[in-house]
Amino acid sequence: MKNQYEYLFGLLNVSHNFYLIFINMEGNYEYANKSFKDRFGFLRKDFFGESCMNDVHPGDHDLVNTVVGNCFQYPGVFNSLVIRKPIAVNEFITTDWDFIALTSESGVPEGIMCIGYEITDYLKTIEDKRKTIRDIIYQQSHTIRRPIANIKGLIGLFDRDTLTEENKHLLDLIKVSSEELDEIIVNMAKSE
Repeated sequence: MKNQYEYLFGLLNVSHNFYLIFINMEGNYEYANKSFKDRFGFLRKDFFGESCMNDVHPGDHDLVNTVVGNCFQYPGVFNSLVIRKPIAVNEFITTDWDFIALTSESGVPEGIMCIGYEITDYLKTIEDKRKTIRDIIYQQSHTIRRPIANIKGLIGLFDRDTLTEENKHLLDLIKVSSEELDEIIVNMAKSE
C-alpha cells in the first residue's frame, strides 16, 4: 500500500493542474508542489515555514479554521472547502480543496495535507450561463406577457349584458386561463 501512496504523491508532485501542500501543526507550510509554487510563487520566494493563512482571503479564514478542526476531529476523512487565494493586490482566484489530517503511526496529529485546484474559470462559466438564462427568461416573459395583456384587455371590452350565458361562461374561462398564464410567466421571471 505504501508504494501506491508514494506513486500517487509522485504524480501529484509534478501535476500541472493540482496543488499539493502540507501544513504543520503551527499552520505553516512544510511542503508545496511545483504547481502551487508556480501559481503562487509571486507571493514569496519560499513558502517553507510561512503561515498558510497569509495566502487565504481574510473572509475565508474562519472557514479554513473550521475545516482544519474537522480534519482532526474526524481523522482519515477528507474535508472539502472552496477558498479564495490572492493572485495580485486585491485580486483573488477561487480554489477547491480537500484537506485531511496527517497523524503519526501512534495517532499523534502532525499536520494537514491539502490537494486543490483552481475553479475560477468554471465558476465564471456557470455565472455567465445563469446570466444568459436570466436574460432569456426576462425577454421571453415580456414577449409572452404582451399578448396575454392584450387578451386580458380584450376580455374587458366585452359587454357582458349582451352575451348569452354560454358566451359569458366561455369568456370567464378565457379570463381565468389568461390570468393563470400571466401568473406563471410572472413567477417564472421572478425565479431567476
